[in-house]
Amino acid sequence: MILKANLGYILKIFFLIFIYTLQANAKNPADQANREALKKGALIAKKVYERPDGKDSVALIKMTLKRESSEPRVRSFYSYTREPELKTQDVLIRFLAPADIKDTGLLTKDKPGDNSQQWIFLPTLKRSREVSSSRKGGRFVGSDYFYQDLQDREVEEDSHFYKGTGEVNGQKAHIVISKPKKESSSIYSAKIQWIHEKTLLPLKVVFYDKSNKKWKELVVHKMQNKDGYWTVMDSTMTDLKNNGSTRLTVEKIKYDVGIPEKQFTKQSLENPTALKYLN
Repeated sequence: MILKANLGYILKIFFLIFIYTLQANAKNPADQANREALKKGALIAKKVYERPDGKDSVALIKMTLKRESSEPRVRSFYSYTREPELKTQDVLIRFLAPADIKDTGLLTKDKPGDNSQQWIFLPTLKRSREVSSSRKGGRFVGSDYFYQDLQDREVEEDSHFYKGTGEVNGQKAHIVISKPKKESSSIYSAKIQWIHEKTLLPLKVVFYDKSNKKWKELVVHKMQNKDGYWTVMDSTMTDLKNNGSTRLTVEKIKYDVGIPEKQFTKQSLENPTALKYLN
């Protein structure tokens, strides 16, 4: 009697294991596809992040701000970038015109991990001040670029999901959805990128707010090979909530000019005459 009861119990266990195995196998195809999509998305994101773009560069850029209630405003600025090693980047932006923004500057120093620092120099105050992390969603000089948009974001900070291929203005692109692993690390809940297959430059990026609604859209109008590096020459960031936009047009750019590290300091930021590497 005891043997019969034990046998029944054992058969029941085997039956449950069999059912569980069937269910697991039924889920496997979808799970496997999801894992593959995450793996490929991370691979493409890594290639984009590690795309060669020189040890340093200097560019003269025109910024055009459009608002529904006013005429377009045009500004010009220098952008200096230095990348001594992977995951380390220094950027200094200096405005040249018009008069109401002339000499305003922004220094961004990105280091491995969540260690980015930013300082803004306002000529009226004649000193720089650090941009707090709570202001990373603030608009840089009233544009449609937030302070976070001007920081380097490492691949490991997000999960990346490959959604297949598509086209932007006839150009073939990989579609990758990126979401922050740590919600508080980004002002966005997600972004979808259309990555150009040949150059690995983003042709289009859609940013989502914390309610998972479309917030902003970046569209690239022109790319060009400069000094051996593929470069975005013309692009527009649009705020989809208020229809404002900021267009950045690169007028001149040079790579590997040899900008020393000392030029990316608060002292240099507070000296508008520093960093003249582009004629």
